[in-house]
Amino acid sequence: MSVIILFACPSGFAQKITDFKISDSGSANKSGVVNQTQFNGYTNHWQNSYTELYRYGNLFKMAVPNVQKTILQSKLNVAEDLGMPGLLMQEGFISKLLSVKYQVLQNPTSQQVEDKIKTENLLITTTSNSEIGKKMEEIAAPVFNWTKDLQSYQYNDPELETIKAFCLFNGDRQIFVISSNSDELTNKLIKLIDQTRELLAAYRLEKGWFGAATLLKSVTCTPGHPIEVIGKGMNEGNSWFIFDGYMDFLAKMKLKIG
Repeated sequence: MSVIILFACPSGFAQKITDFKISDSGSANKSGVVNQTQFNGYTNHWQNSYTELYRYGNLFKMAVPNVQKTILQSKLNVAEDLGMPGLLMQEGFISKLLSVKYQVLQNPTSQQVEDKIKTENLLITTTSNSEIGKKMEEIAAPVFNWTKDLQSYQYNDPELETIKAFCLFNGDRQIFVISSNSDELTNKLIKLIDQTRELLAAYRLEKGWFGAATLLKSVTCTPGHPIEVIGKGMNEGNSWFIFDGYMDFLAKMKLKIG
């Protein structure tokens, strides 16, 4: 038995450097820990907070807003500012509605909708518990599913009245739907849409920056050359700029602008 061991050991423990490999302990971009936290309620004011907390050992910690949920929450905040906290509007609803001609139908039957849609677009006002309202909301349900995951404090209100505005289409035909069990909210939204139409007919809305500042005639820590500032502003959809930074008036003749 001892003879067998004597001859087996050398071959069993013979190893080359090329046989060794580094252990994969995980790359740096995978070793961090990310926690999703949110608060929907009251402290010293009502608030909805959605946060992503990034941690790496005891060396690094950073809390940043959850961008997607924060954007969605802003929709609810705007609705609340409008006095309609239960308003859910599909993106593009207003622009599509204002770009076509349509006939208004109040609480129609399914047959009335099918008859009218053959020749023209429709704006339907209905309730969520009516026959046509249930059908329309069932089709549009995927558009508004995000409200369930958000758990916003607005939707914890037992007296909240919802109003949904969305658009259904089939080829060139479009059906615009305003669905709510509250006549007050429905009339309020229609009035707001009419006011928007009148405003856009009378004015052309442009976005711009007041109080922009440059470094052209200054030695202070301001953004930089006017063209650089204008470029950044245009990326955000601005079409006009008013420069009133320190000594910026001296740059007017040099730039030969407005």
